[in-house]
Amino acid sequence: MKKYFHVFLPLLVFPFMSVNAQSVIYASRQLEQMAKMVQMTDVVKKLPEGVSVGCFSYKGLPLSVVKKGNRVQHIGYSVFSEQQRNDIGEIRSNFVERFLLTTDLPFVREKSVEIEMQEEKIVFRSGGLATLKGFVKDNSCSVEASLVKEKFHDVKWKKAGKTVCEMGFPADHELMTGRNMLENDERLQMDIMSMSDTVINKLRNLDESSLQKHHEVYIQHGGNYMFKELTADRYFTKNVGNSFSPLCTPMVPRESFANLLTDNDIENNYTLDVTLKQFNYNQSVFSVPLTKWIAYYKEQGFKPYFCIIGQNKSMLDCLLILRNVEMGCNHVMRLNFDTETLAYRKGKIKARLNAFVPTSNLKDIYYENKL
Repeated sequence: MKKYFHVFLPLLVFPFMSVNAQSVIYASRQLEQMAKMVQMTDVVKKLPEGVSVGCFSYKGLPLSVVKKGNRVQHIGYSVFSEQQRNDIGEIRSNFVERFLLTTDLPFVREKSVEIEMQEEKIVFRSGGLATLKGFVKDNSCSVEASLVKEKFHDVKWKKAGKTVCEMGFPADHELMTGRNMLENDERLQMDIMSMSDTVINKLRNLDESSLQKHHEVYIQHGGNYMFKELTADRYFTKNVGNSFSPLCTPMVPRESFANLLTDNDIENNYTLDVTLKQFNYNQSVFSVPLTKWIAYYKEQGFKPYFCIIGQNKSMLDCLLILRNVEMGCNHVMRLNFDTETLAYRKGKIKARLNAFVPTSNLKDIYYENKL
């Protein structure tokens, strides 16, 4: 096993997904093991949804927990206040807090924490683990964070304008979530199906000056990724009263399918029939409502980019890349869509999926046609 925080977990000790009588589930095997080590499994069941700062303690230091619905997303030392978490973002906050707690937990380690930090490129430019632990008792410092060249997170703690601690770590999905690629593939369908599929925002109060009009279609540009045809654009029609509705009509199939894939604001009954190409060269097949897939990737912080690769009569051959800059990973989907189904807004969409592709490997996945 390659990644830090994975090497410490004994395989086959814990099942893939543990659900207790109150249906509490954990976002990773690591989090479930951590909850048991700090003896807070009963506490976690009773915590409300959201961020709970200082809800329990371990070795005399307060702990924070994040729950979304019945899912435990995070356990770690309370390095950050709620405001500081908002300032630097949940992804960074969760990693730093979880990382610090794992250094105190009795995992079975093949190497020292210091060596593992070197191998995983977790560095302190000033301060260190002891300094970081001090913020658990006193988080009065100001905190700021940045992503350097979309590859490396940098977090600084300052007091009176002076940096007292600076920590860096890679934008690496496995490292930052504590889940390796095998576990990601195992959990993907369950994670998607646990999402709400509520459709909202059928009408939008958009600033018309931010839209580009092309005939009767208004384009909301969202930028492009990798190449100019792969865009995050969305398409709208103008209503009486100057509000806008997302476009979805057989008359404009390409733009309509782009809209269906990139937000949950169009009522539909489409189902994705997904073939997941797994990390271990196996594959699995599952079906999920399109609305749940969209709810899942948006909740996880992925931005969609879409393009048409080809068309044969009513069938569109499409590429959807879902990008998460802070995690340094992408979901890559090749989809086949029958435009005739737009008249009913229901049907099956075939999709091949490479999930959690590291950004550094993305071009290989695309250009070698491994979709």
